[in-house]
Amino acid sequence: MQRNVGTADRWIRILLGIVFAVLAILGVGGTIGVIVFAILAIAMLWTGITQRCSLYVPFHINTRPRL
Repeated sequence: MQRNVGTADRWIRILLGIVFAVLAILGVGGTIGVIVFAILAIAMLWTGITQRCSLYVPFHINTRPRL
């Protein structure tokens, strides 16, 4: 799969991933909240680091600049 996450999109995802990870660590929302925030943190960090978003593919979205 080709990279489809641009620079601004990437940093927003990484920052959101960090925020979600902190919320999970702090235990916001009880057990279910921790699980949800942990899953969101992993997803946001993974897509930000790899610059690949599977949800963009079916909609043909690409936020990377064209060269």
